[in-house]
Amino acid sequence: MPLNVFKVSVIEGQQWVVPADEGQVEELFGLDGTPRAAAWTRPQVRLMLEDEDGRPRSPTDFPFLGDHAFVLKERAYSALGPHLAGPGELLPLTCETEPLWLFNCSVVIPALDLERSEVEISEFGQVLFVDRYVFRPELLRGALLFKIPEMTTLYMTDDFVSLVDSLGLEGFGREQVWAA
Repeated sequence: MPLNVFKVSVIEGQQWVVPADEGQVEELFGLDGTPRAAAWTRPQVRLMLEDEDGRPRSPTDFPFLGDHAFVLKERAYSALGPHLAGPGELLPLTCETEPLWLFNCSVVIPALDLERSEVEISEFGQVLFVDRYVFRPELLRGALLFKIPEMTTLYMTDDFVSLVDSLGLEGFGREQVWAA
């Protein structure tokens, strides 16, 4: 059976979520696979319903925050919640317009083959960017969602993409980064 890996990506013109307080950026963007529920403080976010020119953004079940996590509106939370308890945790956000949750993936798999992938590495030895992914498929069998130790990017397999599609959820942006 083929195995494809995707990462979260933005859909042009869709709704976004942004921190309401710059002091909470690290809390929202520093998700590295570590569970956060015990110390979670419900950061305040804003749902960006319009673009910078005042045009409405497309409604979505998954307003975009970044490629490190995804945000769920109530419909996605209700449909996917039971499936997300294993690979992570759903953390509530504080938003004035509607309930939102942040998915924090706690599955970290050393599945990126650094020798065969094309990566940009910082002077401190950290992976900055992956130009060409090569994963070790034997480590990903059965995984829905995962992170790799080298980066905070959230990855998903065909099984998760198929699940989202089968539930009829809208606006889940993903970009295929690798195929076995």
